[in-house]
Amino acid sequence: MKWIQSAALASLFCCIPASASEAINSFQAVIADKDHRLFLYSNSTEIMDLTSYCQCAYVDEASVRIQQKKGQNYYLVLSMSGPSKAQMDMHYCGAGTEANLVWLKLDKQFKLLSSSNHLVDSCFKSVEITRTLEYTDGNGKMQGSFVSYHEMKAYEMSYDTAAPEKGIGITSKPIN
Repeated sequence: MKWIQSAALASLFCCIPASASEAINSFQAVIADKDHRLFLYSNSTEIMDLTSYCQCAYVDEASVRIQQKKGQNYYLVLSMSGPSKAQMDMHYCGAGTEANLVWLKLDKQFKLLSSSNHLVDSCFKSVEITRTLEYTDGNGKMQGSFVSYHEMKAYEMSYDTAAPEKGIGITSKPIN
């Protein structure tokens, strides 16, 4: 098994293996130094601006967590986070963080076909990750969870590396 490299948000999401039998382009999430915009690259070619997918003041950590090719399409799961506010202060969420988990489906020319975006950690919206997205069995199925105290709901996340076209599954139930 080949492990996808990732350094950012290691505490929120685990590294994901890709099938060694699938040819994968090298995708990278790159943060522009001067304006903290987030771009997706494949083999040094800019594919798209991902900045709007993170609900933070600016992106300061991002990584491609999963990259797979199935048929003619590429499937990616990215994690991204940043501070709740552009300037840290001693007020509400002055040192807070906002983090998102994003699923992308791209065609062979890297055109975006579908996406989903999930806020999994947020000071402003009282969302807290409770279990990292990690393997729960030996078959490539992953699970994780987060809680929204604002909505009073507990969320379960799932991802099946054998069926990446299904995206990230999310279910919820009220908090008792």
